[in-house]
Amino acid sequence: MPSLSEELMLASDAACDLSGMDCTDEDASDADIGHIDIEKSKFRRCSFYGARFQRTCFQNVIFEDCDFSGARFYDGLLKHVEFRSCRLMGTVFSDCILEDDKLTDCQGRYLNLSGNTLKRVSFDHGSFKGAYLARCKCAKVTVSGCDFTGCDFTGTNLEGFDFTTCTIDGSIWSLDKVKHMKVTPEQALDFARLLGLEIIP
Repeated sequence: MPSLSEELMLASDAACDLSGMDCTDEDASDADIGHIDIEKSKFRRCSFYGARFQRTCFQNVIFEDCDFSGARFYDGLLKHVEFRSCRLMGTVFSDCILEDDKLTDCQGRYLNLSGNTLKRVSFDHGSFKGAYLARCKCAKVTVSGCDFTGCDFTGTNLEGFDFTTCTIDGSIWSLDKVKHMKVTPEQALDFARLLGLEIIP
């Protein structure tokens, strides 16, 4: 029986879509995967470390406790995808659409989502220190209990975002893109300092 890495690469070579996969403790590190659809599947404790996904479409897929550190997604679609307790350290998404996705309890230090389209994506209780979320096209994105310390949000319209349960210390913003963004009084003081205001107690 082929390993997960072999199965994915064989499907890529044959442009054959995959559905109903149920994989546990498999290794697909450094795999080159492209031009296939993966649907209605679940992956538990699988490693995709350093893998490259080119024009790969994921729909109704669950990744649980998987490692995507150093992985790269190019020109892909992720729809109804859940990342549960996954490692997304330095993972790069380029020209991708994320739609109706959930990132829950994930470790995403230096995750790079810059320039991608995010529709109805939720970030829930994860650590995304130093992540890049610049120039994203966002629609109904929610964040809750996340650590966005030192993140780059420049050029991303954050209207309607609620950061009151999140840590955003040292993050970088485009001040013309934060209208109606919700923050705590303490967070508001940091924004006031960015505007060069002198706060008198």
